Amino acid sequence: MSFAASAAERVFEFVPTEGQELTYENGIPYLLLRGEKFFVGAALEENDGKRGWIALVISNSSTTPVTVLDNLLAAESNTKPLKIYNYDSLEAELTRAARMRKFGAALTAGLRSYTAGGGLGAGSQRYPEAQDRADEENRQLKSSINQQTAAAKGDIQSRVLRTHTVNPGESVGGSLQFDLPKKNKKDPAVVRMTATVAGEVFTFELREQFP
Repeated sequence: MSFAASAAERVFEFVPTEGQELTYENGIPYLLLRGEKFFVGAALEENDGKRGWIALVISNSSTTPVTVLDNLLAAESNTKPLKIYNYDSLEAELTRAARMRKFGAALTAGLRSYTAGGGLGAGSQRYPEAQDRADEENRQLKSSINQQTAAAKGDIQSRVLRTHTVNPGESVGGSLQFDLPKKNKKDPAVVRMTATVAGEVFTFELREQFP
């Protein structure tokens, strides 16, 4: 499945094995995996060439409730593990990025105020209009950072798979992000994924497709 999201995006496809079914809905491929007690559906979402997203739906066909953990997924390529990003790790990344942006904004704010104040020399003068303008620009910059961070956190809150107790006959779904293996122009990458649901293991593969 491919999204034309960026020039760096790579194309990966599911490689179904015995007992796995590849089905399509509006041109989008879904891999279906049936177990003894659970049913797992997977769909590839966009990637930026370095990280990709995969959507999962877990259905409980057993007779008892089960808790689906947000760390159910593992991935590897050529026996090397690939990092999976769940809600906590993605939120931590956003928090760190916001902190760095705010630090940069503070430096920018200081420079603007310094310039508006005419410097710190003995003969420096204050320019009220310039200072007011600098203060307003600083407020706008901080507000923009806060809004961007809130929007990004809202996106992962609504998108990312969270730990959830699923009753019999019910399902839970969400997406997880994962590192892609380094690109090799000669050899297409193969990613092996394992989803573990209450002890039941589902394994499937993705293979990179070259134009």
